[in-house]
Amino acid sequence: MSNTPKTASERQFQEDFCKRLERYRWTAPGALNGNKRKVTVETLTANWRHELNRMNADQLEGVPLTDAEFQQVMARVNAISDSYEAAKLLSMENSTGKIDGIYRDKQEGVTRKQVTLTIFRKAEVGGGESSYQIAREVSTESGNRFDIVLLINGLPLINIELKRADVSLDEAFMQFKRYYQDGEYIHNFMVFSQMMVMASPIETRYFASPRSVIRFNPSFVFHWADKKNQPVNKWEAVVDKFLMIPMAHQMVGDYLVLYEADTPEERCHMLMRPYQVYALQAVELAAFGHDEHTDGIPHGGYVWHTTGSGKTITSFKTALFLSTRAGFDKIIFMVDRRELDKNTSEKFQQYAAYEPVTVDSTPHTFQLEKSLKAKGIVVTTTFKMNELVKRLRENGSDKFQEKKFVFIIDEAHRTTMGQMMGAIKDYFRRNSLFFGFTGTPLFDENHVRGSVNEKSEAIRTTEALFGPLLHAYTIDQAIADRNVLGFHVQYVNTGEFRSYEELRERLVEYWLGEEDNTAAQDELAASGKR
Repeated sequence: MSNTPKTASERQFQEDFCKRLERYRWTAPGALNGNKRKVTVETLTANWRHELNRMNADQLEGVPLTDAEFQQVMARVNAISDSYEAAKLLSMENSTGKIDGIYRDKQEGVTRKQVTLTIFRKAEVGGGESSYQIAREVSTESGNRFDIVLLINGLPLINIELKRADVSLDEAFMQFKRYYQDGEYIHNFMVFSQMMVMASPIETRYFASPRSVIRFNPSFVFHWADKKNQPVNKWEAVVDKFLMIPMAHQMVGDYLVLYEADTPEERCHMLMRPYQVYALQAVELAAFGHDEHTDGIPHGGYVWHTTGSGKTITSFKTALFLSTRAGFDKIIFMVDRRELDKNTSEKFQQYAAYEPVTVDSTPHTFQLEKSLKAKGIVVTTTFKMNELVKRLRENGSDKFQEKKFVFIIDEAHRTTMGQMMGAIKDYFRRNSLFFGFTGTPLFDENHVRGSVNEKSEAIRTTEALFGPLLHAYTIDQAIADRNVLGFHVQYVNTGEFRSYEELRERLVEYWLGEEDNTAAQDELAASGKR
């Protein structure tokens, strides 16, 4: 985005970038190229009108929208306050964005008085009715100009700001922020923007379109990365891996999370980070036997993602993906403590508010048994599931043993150390799959006592319990990415001190140095009294 003329190198970079996009199903209509003719936001809305008529030809009975009917549509669009509200609309009905209640004018061939228009389908990535277009140098009424806008079904879902190699991407971030201050992304067609990308020849970053200017936070800006968590910065590789179709469509569809928090201030939409996407994909491939670990046979495994890296979102989206795929009767998310059961259920329900799935919680074992009979996701504890298994065995019941369940286990390292998980796996072993999520997997060198399976084999490691490692994102990688706080280690031999007060004084010196540590001493003294 810039309202200043581009240099020859900037124009060439934009040209090369768009040519690269065209390799991957993006089209570049001349009518949307602002370098050849004036292209405005109104140009984009006119293009969207054409796309609406195309996508909804059956609903419209082959009669395109009139000016008055399209004005009704735009009145709905202009009422959308921010990107989060737009994201809700795009996901409103079974992951299909729709605008309903459009009254039709009386004209030949029209029999329906009122119609509902489909505007977006998350599932149709790279196929179906989806179209992918590139708009360039889009001018606004405020005199601003968007470098590249990627349109899916005519909707401006991805904004790209290009910079020269000698310009920091922080400048692109501030440009996005300034255009928010100018009102470019509220109560108008550009409100549909879901992802913002900043690219130069040597670096690329992305972030979810914020709800407002006060939501801009550099901490939520990410590099794309490869499966080994190495940043992908070269712009050609970013297009090849991240902005190609179907990946770009999936980022604003499958890999977007709507967080319906308890308070309006916390509600937002989020985009998954690369390692979260790779973990989800790895579990999905394993569940269908399409990965390198087996010869076409579905199997379990574990995901090693460090504490604080967002495992709840990763596990929820994984559960959601599998629950909407054919072939599975139920997705069971298991935690090890009752308080986690309640908290996880609440989080999952907040994430699933606009998804085509129900999330059940199970305060009692009989509710768990009832929930297993229906599709969707259930959140429960290992203890409750073990109690249900014991009761089923006591009653000689095998009614769930033929079901195709997927178990996703949080804090999977804990389950390795008890007998309950072994009993659960033994009962469901015929057709169910088990996937563990952990920040601290157990290995042979941990010397855990573990449990014994039905073959009298010792189960002492996370891999022995669940299967192969499917994806890893370790603490050192998370610190390098600044996704978790780093460590500052200072060794102190506490045996050298005669009293707690003397130790406390020395710690103050370590923290602040020997100069002016009065405030820290006061703080420590206060903490010692609490």
